[in-house]
Amino acid sequence: MSRMIVGFATMMCLFTVSAVAQNKVMFDNQSGDPALVKLIGPTQAEVEVPNGAKVGTDATAGRYIIKVRYGRPGNYRYSKSESAIGVTSAIGVTSQ
Repeated sequence: MSRMIVGFATMMCLFTVSAVAQNKVMFDNQSGDPALVKLIGPTQAEVEVPNGAKVGTDATAGRYIIKVRYGRPGNYRYSKSESAIGVTSAIGVTSQ
């Protein structure tokens, strides 16, 4: 009986650590204009990404919508991810 309790406690600790682990989401702006990227989901972030730059932000695993504003004041273009993006691990990003 005591082995079962210890095993359960260990599994809970491992699950808790992986559930709060952070992933880095990188944005690579090759648009020719500066961009403002909004990450909408379990982690909310707003990131300025200059043209030709790669900028990242930490995000917990989950499903996200990404909205982007390209350009300069008076001449903005907008885009939005067509479906939710799944951040699944430190090395995995899926589009669903």
